[in-house]
Amino acid sequence: MGIFQRLHSSFSSRIQTSRYDITENSPQSNEMYIEPRVIEYAPIAYPQQARELGMEGVVVVKINLDIFGNVKAVHVLKSVHPDLDQAVSETVGKWKFSPAIKKRKPVNISIIRSFSFHLTAYKS
Repeated sequence: MGIFQRLHSSFSSRIQTSRYDITENSPQSNEMYIEPRVIEYAPIAYPQQARELGMEGVVVVKINLDIFGNVKAVHVLKSVHPDLDQAVSETVGKWKFSPAIKKRKPVNISIIRSFSFHLTAYKS
């Protein structure tokens, strides 16, 4: 089991995440390429106000990473509610990734990631 699967399975069951897609600096089929992987993270909390308002849905973000795997920017591509957007942006902004490697060199990259918020996980 890879690091992403271990981290993914340890995330709170209340918020589901999906595997990211590479959007920039994608490898060509004949190039050596290693995807960035999450190496340090904090789980994303479901904001109390959003739960009280019954807000559910999927927040989609574009995450810009530098050559060291640091998050340089998080842009919301699909919004559900400002509280959910903020929870994702602030938390993911503190994550650390392994560098993306292309042709044996670290590269800047942008990835797309989605985060699902569902209230059914809170019901007994």
